[in-house]
Amino acid sequence: MYSVLQEKGVKRNYGKFQKAWKTWEFTISRAKENKPPLTKDGFRTKADAIEAADKANGELKNESQFARDITLYDFLSMYDFT
Repeated sequence: MYSVLQEKGVKRNYGKFQKAWKTWEFTISRAKENKPPLTKDGFRTKADAIEAADKANGELKNESQFARDITLYDFLSMYDFT
């Protein structure tokens, strides 16, 4: 298992990559958001798993940055406008 992967000069410290039988899988922890980890498998090569993990991590960052279920009141209550 790789918790920090150094490849092509890019440091990836958001996921774990491991070989599961004959395919590769990745796991991205979402403990800070109180959500279960995201795991995908079935990639033929490690490079395919890394590429998919990069894409999934980008989507997760965008998802957490813009919550769609928040009301205007809740959003404004996060900031002190006094």
